[in-house]
Amino acid sequence: DEMGCSPSCSDMQFKCTNGRCVPEHWICDGDNDCGDFSDETNANCTEPVTRSPGICHRKQFQCYMDGSCVPLRWHCDGDWDCEDGSDESNCAGNTRTCNSHSEFACKDTGRCINMSWVCDGEGDCEDNSDEENCGAFSCKPPTYSCLGNTSICLLPEKFCNGKEECPDGTDESPLCDECALNNGGCSHHCIYVTGEGIVCSCPTGMHLSSDKKTCIVLDYCKKHLKCSQVCEQHKKTIKCSCYEGWMLAPDGNSCISLDPFEPYIIFSIRHEIRRLDLRKQDYNLLVPGLRNTIAIDFHFNQSSLYWTDVVEDKIYKGKLSEVGAVSNVEIIVQHGLDTPEGLAVDWIAGNIYWIDSKMEQIEVAKLDGTLRT
Repeated sequence: DEMGCSPSCSDMQFKCTNGRCVPEHWICDGDNDCGDFSDETNANCTEPVTRSPGICHRKQFQCYMDGSCVPLRWHCDGDWDCEDGSDESNCAGNTRTCNSHSEFACKDTGRCINMSWVCDGEGDCEDNSDEENCGAFSCKPPTYSCLGNTSICLLPEKFCNGKEECPDGTDESPLCDECALNNGGCSHHCIYVTGEGIVCSCPTGMHLSSDKKTCIVLDYCKKHLKCSQVCEQHKKTIKCSCYEGWMLAPDGNSCISLDPFEPYIIFSIRHEIRRLDLRKQDYNLLVPGLRNTIAIDFHFNQSSLYWTDVVEDKIYKGKLSEVGAVSNVEIIVQHGLDTPEGLAVDWIAGNIYWIDSKMEQIEVAKLDGTLRT
């Protein structure tokens, strides 16, 4: 029912010459994702498949072996992003070591992966070292055992390649031409595995859907769940990054603010207003001797503090200094209040809003208490 069909690709996908759909950002990256090289031909690419030295953009690093380009921020980050690992050479001690409590270091590359990925039945390390020593011996995906010797594990491409890899030669079955008919029903790669039958596989960065025939893009960021701000995925590799004004912490997952401003929390305990420095954990008193203050807000640009007192039925304003004290305290609203329990400062329009629960109304005034309505 699928013969002669030409599937339609979405706006975010590239349509291969053979009709397959791959993500648009996989075009011209040096990988044969289509299977027919149509995503890597000069007709679609502004650069040759193998770039000459110096072709990478200013913010990219060029791998030595194949000339492919990776983001410059991936250089010396502890992960092998180039096939030859050249992005992790000459780093002069700048490489990141894996966190022994939450990360696993792949044997061959030293790449750090989430500890929860170890022995989960899926090879996340290039050398499959995260699936070694996991209990009772059996070939782990994506490998399959020889029919006559289950201790020998072969990758799918080792079957039906014209060369006997298993001692009894069962990897070269007379049924190896099964994939010749409609690609065995596989959307991408088809291999006949002795004892298993037709096995479909996918290019790097994709995995088989539940039908075991169709390849879909694997969202590694959903599986990683470690990046505190931004998770970037390039096929099977993920990187954490940060928004502007933040930098990546040594753990490779968290982000640290570059703003020199010290963050703090201002809160009321009814009879006092206090401040807690979130970095230094300093705890100090701002306004003492209050009757019953439960509503409070802050105007950042003016360093002004606003609060209500439901016993005195007044709204106050004070100036917050850099040393952590409130001065120039003044009453801005003192008449016509009953129980002002809620307060909000609109620093854009220059207004304050408050809720009077006993009078069942919301009122507004300018920041100095004028033009009240």
